[in-house]
Amino acid sequence: MPDYGKAAFDAASKNDDKINKLQKKGKNLRVDVVEDYGAKGNNIDDDFIVIQQAITDVYNLGGGVVFFPKPISKYRYSTGLLIPPYVKLDGIGEGPGESVLNFVGSGWAMATSGIHQRNKISNIRLETNGNASGLRIGDKKVNLANGVIPINFKLENFTIANIASGFTALELNNVSHITMNQVRTGFGSITGGNALKIYADGDSVDQYGTAINGINSGVFSAVDCIFGRVDSTDVALEIDGTANLDSYMFIGTYFGGQRIQLGKNATLRSVNFHGCHGEFRLLPNSSLTSVNAFEMYRVLGGGWYGGSITCFGAANSTAFWFQDNVRKFNIKGVEANGVMGAIFKQTAGTVEGCELQEANLTGGSTATQFVGVSEQNFKLLARRFQTENINVRYIYSLSGNNKMDWGSQSPTLDTPTIGWTRGDYRMNTFPSELGTAGSKYVLNGWKCIAGGTPGTWVEDRGLTGN
Repeated sequence: MPDYGKAAFDAASKNDDKINKLQKKGKNLRVDVVEDYGAKGNNIDDDFIVIQQAITDVYNLGGGVVFFPKPISKYRYSTGLLIPPYVKLDGIGEGPGESVLNFVGSGWAMATSGIHQRNKISNIRLETNGNASGLRIGDKKVNLANGVIPINFKLENFTIANIASGFTALELNNVSHITMNQVRTGFGSITGGNALKIYADGDSVDQYGTAINGINSGVFSAVDCIFGRVDSTDVALEIDGTANLDSYMFIGTYFGGQRIQLGKNATLRSVNFHGCHGEFRLLPNSSLTSVNAFEMYRVLGGGWYGGSITCFGAANSTAFWFQDNVRKFNIKGVEANGVMGAIFKQTAGTVEGCELQEANLTGGSTATQFVGVSEQNFKLLARRFQTENINVRYIYSLSGNNKMDWGSQSPTLDTPTIGWTRGDYRMNTFPSELGTAGSKYVLNGWKCIAGGTPGTWVEDRGLTGN
């Protein structure tokens, strides 16, 4: 086997002058793993040493791009790559015949290192052998140097394939300020695993399990991404940890697998889904007994707006399942396809201040819209309309049924249930004068000038209460 260590050293020496000139000109450093470092890309030889050397050299020279041209087959490597700060990995595309990195080892195929900052990966396909996880950005708090906050990452046109059960395609640990565009996980012939896991913790936890000195994680956006496949992923999205997590945004993104799970052990302050689509079903031999597409525990804000949830006719399937205290999470304009159990189901905690709009049922859905969820959260198609401190002379019905029903009890200042009255000040219909003089329920601003039923009334601002 060729001595790739020597090849890497010789290649780096030959390119020192070129690299230094590029730096002096203020241009981004860019090295080619084939031309400059001798990577084979034949899916037979182990390219780990030369690839890692290229990454390390770029870091030592102040940062830049490590480029992966189209290989003969794949860049095969057996040891996980460590990506220090200010290093970018770039290829020609994420398709099966483009810049493919084939990891045949164990552990993480790629992981950020050092101060975990300012990395970008684009136009690359990462494959594993079913015995490893994909990309880890950041780390557990205990493994980070004092004061280190993993920040500023970008993933673009990047695919992670062949993740097996028990492993994770993409994991963000204590990371803040990250953007993703056209990131895809869950592809390949191997099934299972987590598509995207977002985690936050601290140096330790107190007696209640809350992180001490946790990192403020969040400020995340994903656009036009795919996290998991319906027949090959355990968990499409998990956001959790022991420290509170901040703001997350998903736009036009697909989620596939058995479920999404949010805030089971830590509070998630805000998460929003706009125009997203989710497809969920149980994998063969799954330990789960029913499809619960979107599981929420401790979520304080956000919403799912538009898009759809598909459960493929699974018995007792639930679209949105509330299992702890959820606040101000709004769900509007959703299509439920093949959902047979419930659209909204609450089994624990409280659901407060949320706007939950009935879903449009398609694909043979027979789901009940609300199961166990308080009607106080039914806001958009309201069954109850409550008013306070409204002067009845300004109320009328365009349908001609000028009836304002207060119930049948005797009027008091605390219980506005005084029979019914009709008429209004501006439309000059026929009111009935009800209530006790001096109470706030007297219909003021009218005067009866002729008896009979309903009588003749005229506007009269001389009456009290005008």
